[in-house]
Amino acid sequence: MMSATESMNGAVMPQDAPGGWELKRDVNQMRSDLKDGFASLNLRFDDMAKSMVSSREHANDMARMRERHAELALNLMEERDARKEALESEATARKEALESEAKARKEAADAQTASLLRTGLWVRWVATGLLIPTLVPLALYVMNRGS
Repeated sequence: MMSATESMNGAVMPQDAPGGWELKRDVNQMRSDLKDGFASLNLRFDDMAKSMVSSREHANDMARMRERHAELALNLMEERDARKEALESEATARKEALESEAKARKEAADAQTASLLRTGLWVRWVATGLLIPTLVPLALYVMNRGS
């Protein structure tokens, strides 16, 4: 069975359709809802825009970063060169110290050898000077006594 408001083909009768004031109220409600939604979206976009940077700012930041990296690379190269130079100068200083120590030891050994040679020569001269005058008469005495 059909209700009193339906026609034979199932369409709603005009007496059930909303009136002009109801449509105006619904349109105003939708307009208010849209305003609130757009206001909320605007707030969200404003918050997002605060955290976003422009392409110019990004390019400037990238250029500063490249300059900083180049400066750091230059500082690293300078530090590496300074350390290499320090290591080389330390190695040279050690080598010179070892060479001077070896030279000093050789000179000390040469001086000691020369001193021993001079002492030996002096001892030989003294021994020769004392022994020959002492031993020759003693040898002659022993030879004469036996004959």
